[in-house]
Amino acid sequence: MPKPSLTSALIAAVLVGLPASAQASVPLSALPPETPGTSMAGTPAAGTGMSAPEPAPAAAPSVPVPAPEPAVAPAGNGQGLPGRPELPGAIPPDIQGPGTGAIPALTQTDLTVGGITVQGENFETDPVTGLTTVTGNPVARRGTDELRATRMVLNPATRQVTAEGNVVFKQPGSEIKASRFTYNFDTREGEAQTVTTVFKNYFISAEQVFLKQGPTGPTYDARKAHWTTCDKLHPHYEYYSRSILVYPGQQLIARNTGFDLIGNRLVTLPKLTRNLQRDEENSTLYPMLGYNRFDGFYAERDFQLSRNRLAWVDANLRLTTARAPTAGIMVATPGNVQLVGSLFYRDIAENQVSRFLQVSRLPEVGAIWGNDGGRPRPGRFLPHQVTGVRRPDALEFSDRWRFNAQFSAGYFMQHAGLNDSRADSGNKQDTRVTAQAQAILPYVKVGPLVLNDLRLMARQNFYGNGDAFSVLGVGIGKQVRWKNLRLRVDRFDQSTVGRTPFLFDDLELQHEWRPGFEYTTPQFNLSYYARIRANRNSANQSSGVFDQVFAISKLFHCIEPRLSFSLRRREVFLEVRIPIMSPGTRNRPFQPRSQDAGNSVAPPRSP
Repeated sequence: MPKPSLTSALIAAVLVGLPASAQASVPLSALPPETPGTSMAGTPAAGTGMSAPEPAPAAAPSVPVPAPEPAVAPAGNGQGLPGRPELPGAIPPDIQGPGTGAIPALTQTDLTVGGITVQGENFETDPVTGLTTVTGNPVARRGTDELRATRMVLNPATRQVTAEGNVVFKQPGSEIKASRFTYNFDTREGEAQTVTTVFKNYFISAEQVFLKQGPTGPTYDARKAHWTTCDKLHPHYEYYSRSILVYPGQQLIARNTGFDLIGNRLVTLPKLTRNLQRDEENSTLYPMLGYNRFDGFYAERDFQLSRNRLAWVDANLRLTTARAPTAGIMVATPGNVQLVGSLFYRDIAENQVSRFLQVSRLPEVGAIWGNDGGRPRPGRFLPHQVTGVRRPDALEFSDRWRFNAQFSAGYFMQHAGLNDSRADSGNKQDTRVTAQAQAILPYVKVGPLVLNDLRLMARQNFYGNGDAFSVLGVGIGKQVRWKNLRLRVDRFDQSTVGRTPFLFDDLELQHEWRPGFEYTTPQFNLSYYARIRANRNSANQSSGVFDQVFAISKLFHCIEPRLSFSLRRREVFLEVRIPIMSPGTRNRPFQPRSQDAGNSVAPPRSP
């Protein structure tokens, strides 16, 4: 029997190794062309002078060999990467062949739809729904909006993207992290689930956040949210709110909010508003606690009622266990010339010669001019004694004068304190008009000597009963620093002309020495000062120490309790401060709320 050719042997070997399904699917046209002088069975053709061929196996004529897969030619992708098609979802001609369908996933780098640029490693488009699934570190961008996740599904028709897994969404001034986020790049609205985010210094975690577009920009509506400024895994304190509206860079409004301190619920508020603007202070979120023998135990809190371009409005409330509460509403307009008003019932009087002397302003209104930048100080009038003239802490090394002037008028009611035996110390009421000017130079250099806080003050009062009262005052101090310790001593001298019907308008001390020290570290603060009468032989004033004030505070990561004690008033004052959220009260303990304590923010100036 003649030997089969080499080609026939190879074909037979291939046919034997193919599965039945593959053998049935390969067309005969895929077989190699017949070699001249050779039949399909691999035997010599008839008429060649050879014997007749042996019959071939029955299945042989109908069993084809598979067509070889065409080689994939390198395709550009616009970035010089071979083997990746130019357009998503399109199958280049060089990888299409007979009988091939749509390729389920293509590898590429970016896709642009309606201004949305989506980058990723793998793209898969559903031919029925038209949705494109992107995996491999996908990123979607449009304008200033950026969305990252583990997996994204893009609807080209609606421009909506559903992101899942390690979702990070960024907009100017905000960034949120979520487990799942659905966002429409056309309407710029969306919904996120299991969210954590930070606005200014507030850490917020919520079950659900709705992103909406308002007239002033994006608005975040968080549901069932916990928020705090404590960055510990288990924060010392936090707030739980059923809903929070966040206007980035403007304000945060929380509703139905409970405050928890070290795991214990202290208070629940129907509404709480926080300012997110950098140039605004935040009031305390919780009451300050104190005790004195006049009021008994009390709780006091400041409220910020309004912050806008027209006016700032604050309120103060003190609830006591021994007598009626004290309360007040205070207003101021911004600018170098500010309109100021105060409607206050039983404010602390500046003069405490009669302990716990109080005054009601029903109301007092006026205008205050200053060269300190025009920051409003709602209801805060200038102090009536040179001992109260202060500069902002940031101006400690300023070598420029800071001026203030005031014109005010009001109706006043004086309330007697513990001792009403002194002249004019009882309950009385009258009107008053005041014109006042004061100046302070924080850094004073006289030859080789450096002094601190040169203070000048002049005040003229006119009363409804015809009395007139004038005050002139001067003060100077010297401070020395050594590492964390600061030593200081001040001298004040004041003189008066005329008569006032109110004791609260008179002076506590005409001549005074005030020594003190302060020890400060990043976590601890201890301060003390004493007020000592300088005119020991005065017929009107006894000699010796007039008052002593102690204060101590300790920072525990994000909570700073501060305890103050005034010897004269026998008053203990406890304030639990959160440094980021309550940078400090505008008035120090034991001082009137309707008086400027000089702690407003101002830029520092070097000598």
